[in-house]
Amino acid sequence: MQSFIHRVSTLAQQTGRAFPGGEDLALKLLRAPHAAAPRRRLAKAMVAWLRETTEPPPGLPGLVGEAITLAWQGLSDTERLESGLMPAYMRVLRQTQQHDALLQMLEQGYCRPEPDDAWLQTALAGLAWVARECPDGSNQRRVARLLSAWLAMPDSAAWLQGLPNASAQTLANALLKTGVLSGLAALLNHHLQALDPDQTARGLTALVQHLGGATVRDGAQQAVALHPRHPGLRLVLLQAMADCGASMADMAPLCQGVDLSHPSAEAFLSGVATWAFESGQAKVAQETLQALATLGPLPPANAAQWQHLSVKQGGGPVADASPLDLSALAAVQEALTPLADLLAIAPLHSSPYSAAALRARSAEALAHFEHTLAAQAALSWAQAEEAANTLWALANAGPLELRHWQGVFPFDFGPDLGCIDPLRASALCDAVLTHLLSLCQHQLRGLTGQIQEVLQIARWLCEARWALGQAPEALADIARLQAQLAPWGDWAWWALLERCALEAGDEASARNARQQLPLVAESETHTALEWDDWLGEQAAHQRLLCSDPALPGTWQIASPDGRVREAAFATLPCQLSSVAVRHVQVRHSHLLVSADGRYLLPHAWHRQMGAFPFPHPGLLSRGLRGATLRKPSQVDRVDEALLVVANMDATFHRNYYHWMVLTLPRIHWAMAQGLLDGRRLLLPAELSGWMFQSLHDIGLPQEALYLYRQDQTLELADALLLSPQEWASATQIEALRQTLWRAAGLDPTAPPPAQRLLYLTRQGEVRRPFAQEAAVAALATQLGFECVAPETLSVLAQVRLFAEARAIAGPPGAAFTNLMWAQASTKVLTLFKEDINGPTFLDLSFIRGQQHRWLQGQSLPGFEHTSVVTSPYAIDLALAERELRWAAT
Repeated sequence: MQSFIHRVSTLAQQTGRAFPGGEDLALKLLRAPHAAAPRRRLAKAMVAWLRETTEPPPGLPGLVGEAITLAWQGLSDTERLESGLMPAYMRVLRQTQQHDALLQMLEQGYCRPEPDDAWLQTALAGLAWVARECPDGSNQRRVARLLSAWLAMPDSAAWLQGLPNASAQTLANALLKTGVLSGLAALLNHHLQALDPDQTARGLTALVQHLGGATVRDGAQQAVALHPRHPGLRLVLLQAMADCGASMADMAPLCQGVDLSHPSAEAFLSGVATWAFESGQAKVAQETLQALATLGPLPPANAAQWQHLSVKQGGGPVADASPLDLSALAAVQEALTPLADLLAIAPLHSSPYSAAALRARSAEALAHFEHTLAAQAALSWAQAEEAANTLWALANAGPLELRHWQGVFPFDFGPDLGCIDPLRASALCDAVLTHLLSLCQHQLRGLTGQIQEVLQIARWLCEARWALGQAPEALADIARLQAQLAPWGDWAWWALLERCALEAGDEASARNARQQLPLVAESETHTALEWDDWLGEQAAHQRLLCSDPALPGTWQIASPDGRVREAAFATLPCQLSSVAVRHVQVRHSHLLVSADGRYLLPHAWHRQMGAFPFPHPGLLSRGLRGATLRKPSQVDRVDEALLVVANMDATFHRNYYHWMVLTLPRIHWAMAQGLLDGRRLLLPAELSGWMFQSLHDIGLPQEALYLYRQDQTLELADALLLSPQEWASATQIEALRQTLWRAAGLDPTAPPPAQRLLYLTRQGEVRRPFAQEAAVAALATQLGFECVAPETLSVLAQVRLFAEARAIAGPPGAAFTNLMWAQASTKVLTLFKEDINGPTFLDLSFIRGQQHRWLQGQSLPGFEHTSVVTSPYAIDLALAERELRWAAT
């Protein structure tokens, strides 16, 4: 005690103060060092000194802590709380950086502070401080455990409701930093009006990132209602709406009227521009990017979007999209050097390196990467995240994205279908993915980062494993991490576990994970099966309606150097069948769920257009092999006999080709086979008007339709299913052509003169911009072509137009579906790029016996790291004129 009194006295003299509590108190403590009352008096005097001092002199916080410790000697936990010294003691522990002492005090016997306790705010502030300032992940996990224990108490809802606003703000910070999303969601539920909108936006962003929009949308709508101009809140609501399947038109009102002076305005504008760009809303994207440019340099992804738009539209802010460059990753540059050298090899059919040779070099590069990474200094989490972001972007950019074409099409992409070889591209893509996986595994061996950093790397690990077809391994990885780290990041781990289980088709693990997540009482887990397996589970038998063998044919290719060569291809064989099933459910128009809870999974070709099930408000989580859905609030039983079209995606992909080639021909053929005798056709009422018109055009009356709303769930007692169809059927196409020719006033036995030259414009195209679109259209006009936008015409007007065509030319798009109506003598000229070209419209030309030629251009420089399929391209104008003349003759 004497030493302590001396140190206090010395500090007081140095700062020009009297001894705290007076000199008589110092004498009493020296005469009776064990007396309780003088020690408590000194502690309170020291606390008062600390409160009065704006900038405490060095050593004062520590002395205050010692004084409180002395005052507490011999007291129980309850007596210490009643002493009134707890708030000051916790502040002192923060000021003196005593993380362990603060946590130990709260862990060892102290009950949860109640809303009216004086030490509540300091306790929460202490936990938030440890979560924010302590880089040691183990201490963050201790905070998470403590908060989770408090929130697991039976009266936690009342406790949260009673928190003062300041304490609620502090608690929100602690919950965000430790990733205790369950507590964060509960806090937002009780204190949404009181919380700072920036803090609310951060909380909702974390929730939507990990749980998805269907879980968070209602809370985001309430937050926007409270703070209507806040960009961060608008952005999270837009994300939630997109997750629920909202269109850009639905979201458009939220894109206007935000506070652009707010710090989150840049992120808001960046997100809106991306959604508009990806949904083909060129004008909205351009205007949003212009507004974003006024706030500073465009982020790289938005700069690339601007360059895309500028190919055809020009003007606006100057933007230079930085390429994805591994050499810019200084922390791992040496480790990634062999990979960078490997990626310098273009994956062309003409490459001297085979796909096998590229995979061998990839293995060598990976060994170098892992050896170098293990020997060098530890990466910071920011460095690891930057490297992971870059690697993932590389795996999904340029020619490497063609990896996903493998398995989608049941044929090889030889040199005639593009100079890029998807097999070689797959080898390079897998090289990037294995490096990404190794990087994540390396970083996750040391768990000292913030929880959001750890979770992000874990998500990259999963993405790499899923892309490599290693879903069970991803599930095992996340289960191990969750067991090691929980409750640090509680719901986020369970949500990732659920997703991993759904990717792997592990229904039991997915259900177990959902038990720990919100909406468990409202949810149900389903596994997915493709057509044959789905029917096999139900012991259902198909009746064959139509079968088409492969149809060989030839077409011509005019390469960028002007040479013309002939190439051979064949349409794909396809079959159409019907099958009777009972008690099947129809959900959200595109989901067919069997009585045992399995839903029909489309073919891989169909899934390349977006993850399945498609976004809708009832989708809580999904993976390749299953999904967690909201239980329907009502199931409407339908006893009437109905005809049901499998893969009814028309309200999600309102695409002319999909409807006219893959859906309408099936319906038309079923009519011809008498399948609608005594049955009505089940269709969603939200189909586009032109789709309904096409049904009328084939002779299907309105009374033959059984319409339902997309948000209805139907249970069908007597359903006859038409099997899915992914490829064009020659039999069905010809039958449909003859019917629609007649509906258009044409006689299939006496075709009209084929004299018209048609150039199909794509002026509004954003994602596959043709640089010389206007110039080539002008050339075509000079040569006698009519520039037409078929999407502006009715179906029957398109039938009449193309039935009279002598030549059809233009950049590829859904308008080429109208080759179905053109005559056998028609010449077809498609203007695209040499990199890659799918044979989507060759099948229609082969079926109709048309002369089809491709004129190949080249991708524009500067877009090497955007999608090779959608990157801008240019065509030599002299060649364009030559080939248009060929088509016109």
